[in-house]
Amino acid sequence: MIILQKCATCHTTQSLGGVNLNTYQSTMNVVQAGNPNGSVFYTEVVADTMPQGANKLTAQEKAAVRDWIQMGALNN
Repeated sequence: MIILQKCATCHTTQSLGGVNLNTYQSTMNVVQAGNPNGSVFYTEVVADTMPQGANKLTAQEKAAVRDWIQMGALNN
């Protein structure tokens, strides 16, 4: 839900920076399941590089993303 609300607005099929976060399959191109620090998506979010021009993710949202990736980045 966080990805859809905070990221997919810009990163859709006509994605900015070549990153499409519109579907689970496309999101997995920048997520390394089980390895948050190896996931481009997580490292950009935790560094506050993304989202650009919008409110950054809260500490709680960042923790939820980290936990989701750490637990295997399941499609749920």
